[in-house]
Amino acid sequence: MIEQLSQEGRFWWSGDGDGSYLLHIYLDEEPPEEFRRCGEDFEETPSFHVPSGRLVACGVEYAASDPFQGNSCTPQGGLGKYPHMGGVMDLPAGGYALQAWRCRWAKDAFAQRMIAISGEVSWKRHQRSTVLEAMLFFGLVVGGVGVVGATLIQATRTALTLPVLLTGWFLFIVLLLAYPRLSSLLKSPAAREVEQQTKLELPAFVLRLTALSS
Repeated sequence: MIEQLSQEGRFWWSGDGDGSYLLHIYLDEEPPEEFRRCGEDFEETPSFHVPSGRLVACGVEYAASDPFQGNSCTPQGGLGKYPHMGGVMDLPAGGYALQAWRCRWAKDAFAQRMIAISGEVSWKRHQRSTVLEAMLFFGLVVGGVGVVGATLIQATRTALTLPVLLTGWFLFIVLLLAYPRLSSLLKSPAAREVEQQTKLELPAFVLRLTALSS
């Protein structure tokens, strides 16, 4: 069914598994040249139909005549219930010539852009804060597993004294409540903004839509 819809210019799909994909969509304009240089798996659809004026990007499991309502084959409620699982672009209803390709960025593309924006010293600081943030999160997970496990042991074998168990829960709750603050201390809002903006400049897929004359 998907292949038939693709041949009819009503559906385009790509990707190779679960995960998030960043798309850049260009309407009647040329994408940056660097996006073409890194592109592969180039595909063209001479007549791509957008009769509703809403171009929806989502996981194939949400594909339906109305992705926001879904149907019996999609997660109940569709994108209306799970809006974070897709995105929508409003554009004039009609037919378009579609060009699409995947961008394969060099492994150091993100690092090079970050260094160009904020400098070598800031990039190294960013790397350290990222590692510390990951360690903090891992410690939180391990602590949670530890106190839950200790509680189960206490309930079945009474191997731990109650004060020790309560102390463990107290420390875990304190760490859990402090996690957002500690995480923000490790990486400043300005650094997070630069990181997010840099990620947005490295799309996984690029789509170019050119309106067909009626």
